[in-house]
Amino acid sequence: MAQPKVKRVPSPAPKSRRLWPQVGLMAAIASLSAIATAGLVYALPLSRSAKPVAPTSPLMALLPYSFNRPVNVLVMGLDQAETNEAAEKFGTRSDTLLVLRFDPLEGTTSLLSIPRDTQVAIPGYGTTKVNAANVFGGPALAADVVSRTLNDIPIDRYLRIDTTAFKELVDLVGGIEVYVPKSMRYTDNTQKLYIDLPAGRQTLNGDQAEQFARFRYDELGDIGRVQRQQMLLRALRQKLANPLILTKAPDLVKVLQKYVDTNLSFEEIMALVSIGLQQDLSQMRMVMLPGRPIMQDEISYWRLDEGARDRLVSDFFGQQSFQPIDRLAFEDLRVAIQDSSGQPQAAQALAEALAKLGIRRVYVIEDWPESLEKTQIIAQRGDLNQAEALKQQLNLGEVLASSDGDIGSDLTIRIGRDWQPTTSLKP
Repeated sequence: MAQPKVKRVPSPAPKSRRLWPQVGLMAAIASLSAIATAGLVYALPLSRSAKPVAPTSPLMALLPYSFNRPVNVLVMGLDQAETNEAAEKFGTRSDTLLVLRFDPLEGTTSLLSIPRDTQVAIPGYGTTKVNAANVFGGPALAADVVSRTLNDIPIDRYLRIDTTAFKELVDLVGGIEVYVPKSMRYTDNTQKLYIDLPAGRQTLNGDQAEQFARFRYDELGDIGRVQRQQMLLRALRQKLANPLILTKAPDLVKVLQKYVDTNLSFEEIMALVSIGLQQDLSQMRMVMLPGRPIMQDEISYWRLDEGARDRLVSDFFGQQSFQPIDRLAFEDLRVAIQDSSGQPQAAQALAEALAKLGIRRVYVIEDWPESLEKTQIIAQRGDLNQAEALKQQLNLGEVLASSDGDIGSDLTIRIGRDWQPTTSLKP
């Protein structure tokens, strides 16, 4: 069926592309750290404070810029184009879609992954997948659609990046360490896609990291890709936080000059990096837009869960919904239990402990193959308050804001070796 003819939303000129050439070491640090924090709109004025950021590391001493309010950046990892013309190169579908929130007031960085199959209404084009917005109207339309989908949160800036950049970045930093939970093998000659990764913790080079990110041939499909992308982005952020990365800066900035399009100015990038570098890596919050897979008109979509969306947007972005937020009661939580301790009956013992707390919507999933020292309470849908409350009740573990738990859960508990069946519950 032919698409209706409508007037396309004009894309704002990528102001900072003029700044990429010859900006030297400082731009390399700023750009790479921003993309690493991203994991990798409108030109609203961003208010910057005049006072310098207090340096907390050698890198921080180089970044005398700061914001005095939270900033939301839309990050689009784009499908590879067959041309190097900028208009067409950055006009493809978004293979990866993220909203980054830098909050200098709370000292937090939050990352929301939006599955590319998310079902949305695009003005003039009807109901379709969110990854088409950049094709239909560039970053302005993509930002408008994402903002509407997330209860009208402001989108202050955008960053579009050719996914080839990620592969080259990984090689330049000497690879990244990732745990591959299961063997991944797949061949598609038509797409020139060859995936062959053994299970286990290992250092992936650029090609292997791309295989890990692109693999979608299991029961989770595209959602599994989103989970693995978050794992890769966290690993790259860890690698780029090492001050030794400065020796790679000249080569790294060349990659960014070639593959990045953004309306962030040089000073704005510096300010965002100053926020990202101050945060403990373990405290970076990552979450995926909650929803469920559906088939409609023989097309697969990710249909968002509006109630969970409202809770997430309120907690992570400080944006209230038009309707009162429906908070889940403690006893209504869906909790998945996944053993990684190797202790027989650990999952059953934990289920019984949760029942004593009034949580009965509990189910056990396949063991996590890597042995963990510490129990993880994963806020799969971003509900950090409930995750922290459960941690206090169980009196063990650590809370993770991540989406690599079970997609049907509100919380996933990955049992570590610190769990004991006799663990006392707090009254």
